[in-house]
Amino acid sequence: MSPFWWLRQWFFTYEYTDYLARFYSIEPYRRKHYILHNGLCQHTYPYRNNNNLCSVNHISIRDDIDIKNNLIYFPHVTELTLFDHSNKTLHSISTILDRTIPLIQLFKISINCRQFCIGKLMELLYFSPNIHILIINSISLTKVSSTSIEQTQTFQAICNTNKITNLTIKESTTKECILLFIKLCPQLEQLTVGIHSYVLLSIISNLLLEFEKCCKHLSC
Repeated sequence: MSPFWWLRQWFFTYEYTDYLARFYSIEPYRRKHYILHNGLCQHTYPYRNNNNLCSVNHISIRDDIDIKNNLIYFPHVTELTLFDHSNKTLHSISTILDRTIPLIQLFKISINCRQFCIGKLMELLYFSPNIHILIINSISLTKVSSTSIEQTQTFQAICNTNKITNLTIKESTTKECILLFIKLCPQLEQLTVGIHSYVLLSIISNLLLEFEKCCKHLSC
């Protein structure tokens, strides 16, 4: 390293995976976004500076979520992004993630998975009650009905505690799925969905009926 960098106490490190190499400065630079490609285990990133983990507020996980020892912990993360491999874990997704980030302080979750399991999503939202922004690629309701989901204690608990005000479902989805999320997020202010116009009209009709029932109940 040249005297120019040494005198300024400005050092560099690198990380690499099978598909990606990254070279970056570690002093005084502080990374805000950390991308995990090979799991959450510490030995995967042996050259990282532990002090820099405190500056990270956004974690993206692009590989399997699994139970391992010596997990990396990011104490100040408020935003989480998951990709397809995260949908394949057979373990409790919240138990693993809570050993890596403080779920309770998350403000935003983006799930870039196709047909993300509704059960995993309910579990994640249950342990992340301070989420305000939720972005989902698509959700899977094929193995369970929305009615049975609504009757679970987990669903009711999420309804009473979650703070989601902004919800996005990117891919085309069903009326059943959208109505389920509207019920799940009573504080919802903005909803963005990919649907056909006839589905939208049907949803609006359902919402108007629910509003009418609510008004009649309040007037009694």
